[in-house]
Amino acid sequence: MAIYTDKGEILEAGYVIGAKRTHFQVMSDMWEERIEVLVWNPTEGKPNTRYFTYEVYVEVDATEEVLVAYYKWLGMNAYTSIKERLVGGAQLEAAKPVKGKTVKIVAGRDKHLFGKTGTVFHTMYKPYNTGWRSAERLKVGIAFSDEMIDVVKNGRTFKAYKDCAWVWVHNLEVIGAEQEVQSRMADIEEQSLEHMKRVVDGTMTQIQKGSDMYSRARGVGNISAKNGKVA
Repeated sequence: MAIYTDKGEILEAGYVIGAKRTHFQVMSDMWEERIEVLVWNPTEGKPNTRYFTYEVYVEVDATEEVLVAYYKWLGMNAYTSIKERLVGGAQLEAAKPVKGKTVKIVAGRDKHLFGKTGTVFHTMYKPYNTGWRSAERLKVGIAFSDEMIDVVKNGRTFKAYKDCAWVWVHNLEVIGAEQEVQSRMADIEEQSLEHMKRVVDGTMTQIQKGSDMYSRARGVGNISAKNGKVA
């Protein structure tokens, strides 16, 4: 019970998780068919996919021990990947100098501003550089105090911060970004565990129902759902 070749070989006995037929491109306008077999690699502790461009007889025969190991690997892989994405997204979001956040000026041409902190009151995209190198980049308005003054422009009077500066986003550091990420870690952990459970439960259902490549071999050749064999 494994992968049987026309040469009489018996491969991956006890480790076959599922199989399916797929097509792959060999030239710009030519495609060929192959059989993909998902097998468990006990040495590496993870699944591998074997490809056959000739006919083989596949019987899904993964033992319960193999399936348990596969589910554990699948769960941890799903958990790790989604958590990395969620943490990365939280870090990007926390690093955005949006209105109301406190920022510190860490670089730029105006050396006298280095090290100053203030509150973001507005952001806008402005052309950065000139000529062919010009590109839209975020510029941030930072207030260093709450004091407002009246400003007259084009016959209109409006309020403006007395002590402020406009700084390019790449010259800023958001204060408290790391703490903001940490405050979201409990929610990220919960989402990661829920995703892991969905992936594992979904795969277990697929294996039981024989619905795809993780199945009891549905989708390759002549199927016998009763004994899980594929010719």
